[in-house]
This record gives sequence, structure tokens and C-alpha cells, in this order.
Amino acid sequence: MTTERQVSSFDTDHFLATRTVFSLAELREAMGRRSPSAVRTWLKFHGSRGRLKPLERGLYAALRPGADPEKVHADPYLVAAALRPDGVFAYHSALTLLGAGHSDWNVVTVLSHCRRRPLALSTARVDVLPHPAALLRGGATELGVRPVPYLETTLRVTGPERTVVDGFRQLRLVGGLEELLTSAAGFPSLDFKQLEAVLRAYDLRMLDAAVGWFLETYREHFFVPDDFLKHLEQRRPVAPQYLPRRARTERDRGRLVPRWNLILPEDALRGAEPDESPAEQRGRDLKRADDRPPSPVYALAGASRRSSARAHGAAVSEPGRRSRNAPQVVVIGGPNGAGKTSSAPCLLRDTVGIDAFVNVDVIAEGLSGFAPQASAIEAGRILLARLRELAERRADFAFESTLSGRALQRFLRQLTDAGYQSHIFYFWLPSADLAVRRVRRRVEAGGHDVPEPVIRLRFGKSLVNFDRLYRPSATAWRLYDGGVIGHQRLIAYGKRGEGPTGVDAELWAAVRSQIEEASR
Repeated sequence: MTTERQVSSFDTDHFLATRTVFSLAELREAMGRRSPSAVRTWLKFHGSRGRLKPLERGLYAALRPGADPEKVHADPYLVAAALRPDGVFAYHSALTLLGAGHSDWNVVTVLSHCRRRPLALSTARVDVLPHPAALLRGGATELGVRPVPYLETTLRVTGPERTVVDGFRQLRLVGGLEELLTSAAGFPSLDFKQLEAVLRAYDLRMLDAAVGWFLETYREHFFVPDDFLKHLEQRRPVAPQYLPRRARTERDRGRLVPRWNLILPEDALRGAEPDESPAEQRGRDLKRADDRPPSPVYALAGASRRSSARAHGAAVSEPGRRSRNAPQVVVIGGPNGAGKTSSAPCLLRDTVGIDAFVNVDVIAEGLSGFAPQASAIEAGRILLARLRELAERRADFAFESTLSGRALQRFLRQLTDAGYQSHIFYFWLPSADLAVRRVRRRVEAGGHDVPEPVIRLRFGKSLVNFDRLYRPSATAWRLYDGGVIGHQRLIAYGKRGEGPTGVDAELWAAVRSQIEEASR
């Protein structure tokens, strides 16, 4: 019979307090010279006391005293790190850990020298893949890898430059071309020397062309030197290449971009350059009118100015009052756990009279009711298609976003150029801790999970982006206190070019203080 005395000499409380997930090898190392039987005794004793939850043979999650094992969901990134200590997080997992991931995904991908079968967890799946063969041959598996702090540990993650190149190389592992573009456009900067080193390690003309096209598209955002673009252009493929490759078998084969010798889907080519003026975009759209049909969203500036089917009220004088002829788009913004989904329907009907609320979580649940996170990427594609359809019809619609990335700014500006009135309703939370607690409660109730470090990373970015990017460019905006779900209090509201109105001085000061802290 196992007794507490047999295991009391090991500092169990410290070990479990500093490791949310651990492997048998890690336990053995921490216990020092103790025999294998002593290690087994420790596992048996604390397992029987409800302090451990087995995840896999030789892999355990530490539980707080009194915790229900069924309600404890091990962090998939910590599980992957314990499973493969030599692992490098890559593809969509890297986008997420770097704070640029557009969609929440339930697959964690780690590269390792020791491949293994996927590990299914309650809220995610861990895929362990081999390092790319080209990097293995060149001894460059550590190229572009950086440390990223994550909870009680530090993870090794492919940096922005390597992640962009790897993403174009394996589009399915980043959720497709659209997900990669939307996410990677959120990186604040890129190191072109590092980018060149990664491209040379792979030595694939298709990757040179794909990265060149991406940088040309976002050249103003990333301050891309013309010489670097010309350098990549010289290494483009000799013959046209499809991106993604599966486009070869599809009916819509896309359109050739001569400079890069790439054949790309129309949707990827319909965006204006981020700093291109509306007049320049309209001229470009007219020039292409004979070659392709108008785009549902990205060529809205050249679309016909049909009136919305909905009867509108008077011209906008404050948020919530509508222009007679202008269609409306509303973004429900806020950090994870702010109550966007639960509060949006009533709020939209009461303020702007909009019923078309497109919710990616509802779409994902419809695709996979028992595991909605498994359909997150597909749900994101459906969401974008639905938004394009509504915009093409010049209908009023609303959708939600954390606003933690910059890509949405481009989308909203294109709608504004097309005659839309844009509104931002932002739900503020007083702390990231509250956001984490709410997401945990949502998971316990069967909802989708977001890793705690990702919640905290998005939390500050969301508020800063609302204040500096989205609020100044919106036709009108409203800021709500989301501290109590169902009882949102209006903190302030305003219009483009004007200061805030109806300010709750105490809460507004708290918001400004939080913005300053997040900006440091």
C-alpha cells in the first residue's frame, strides 16, 4: 500500500505549482537519484489523491486540490512542449504564439526530430511533424527560430519571417492562403535579411515568387525596399506556378500575375494596396473590368450604388442614427471573453436596427456541433464569403472581432470607400484576468477554448488597435463597459474627426490608463 511517508521527501507542492504539464522524463530528472519504483510510487500516490490527470503514457497534467479532472483542459501548447522538448512550434501555431493568428485553431503543430502520431486532447489536437527536408539537409532547422514566453515556460517558435515562408510552402498547415494573408499582414515588421536567409535555405523559386508577391501587396505596411522586390523577381519561376497548388484541379483557375509568374485565386487579387487611394483603386478596377467580374467586397469601390433594401432614418448625427441611403456595417469589438456574442443581437437591434449578425462561432458550431473548434478555419472561410455576399448586395450587416490584428482596417476602409457607414461597438474589460476567467467558464460550459497567453496577448493589442486604428477611421463608435455581461454601460461615443461625447469620466480614465500601459 502506498503511503504519504514514502513520497514525502520530494517537494511535491513546488513541483506541481511550477509545472502545469510534465512528462515522466521531467519528473525523473526533478526527483534526482530516486529509483524507478520511487517515481512510480509518487505517481500512484498523487494520482489517487486527485493531483494528477494522465494525458498520455508518460505525460501528466497537474491539478489544483479539489479540481474536477473532467473540467480541467490541459493547455495544448504546454502538452506539445512536454511531449517534445526539442520541438519548434510552426505554421498556424506560430502565427498564434506570435500574436498574429486570425482564426482560433484547434490543431497545435510542432516540428521535431522524433515524429509521432497525433495526440487528441479534449479541446485540441497536437501534431508532431518532422522538420522540412531542405532544412535538415542544410543543418538549418534552427533558422529563424525565436524564444517566446508562454505561461511558466518559454517555447521555441518560428519567427515572422520563417513563418511566412513556411506558410506559403505548406498552406494547408496555416489554414489556407486567405488565413495566411490575413494573419501575416498583422506582423508589425519583417527582417528582410532573415527572410532572405530562410528563402535561400529552401531554394525554391515558387517561394521566392510567393513571398515577393506578398511583400509587394503589403509594401507600404512593411516598408519593403524596391531593390529587395527586384531581387526576388529575378528568382521567380520560369513557368507559371499555381498558388495554392490545388487550384490546378478547380474550375476557377485564377489569374496570372506576370511579375511573379504566379496564378492566384481571384479573391487574393481583389484587394487594393493598403495605402492605395480610392481613386487609384477605382482606376485599377476599371482597367480590369474587361478581364474579370467585379469583386463582392474588394472591388466595392467600382460597384453600382444601389440603395439598401432597408429604409433608413435621418442622416447620422450620433452613433446609432443612420444615413438615408448609406448601407451600414457594424463591428462588435473587444477582447476574448468580453461578451460580444451574447450582447450583440439585442444591442444591434436597439441601436442601428441590424439583424444580420454574422458570427464565426455559430458557423463553426453548425459545421461541427460537438467540436466547433475543429471547424474554425472552414468557418472563417464561410464567414468571409457571407460578408462578401452581404456587401455585394449593399445590405446592412454586423460581425465581431477582437481587433487584435490590422487586416480588418483595410477591409473596413474598402467598405467606407464604397459608401458604407462603419460603426465600431467596443466592449471594454477592466483586466486580462477577467477575460481569462470568462473563457475558462465558457470552456467548462462546453464552449470553445483560447489559450491563456493568447488571450493576454490579444487583450492589450485589441484596446490599442481600437483606440489608434479603428476608432479614428470609423464613421461612428461606441465604447461599452463589458464588466457585467447583459448590463453594458456606455462609457463614451463619438464620430470620425470629433472627440468623445457623453463620457463617463471615471471609466474613461481607466480606459486611457489601460491603453497607455498596453502601449509601453
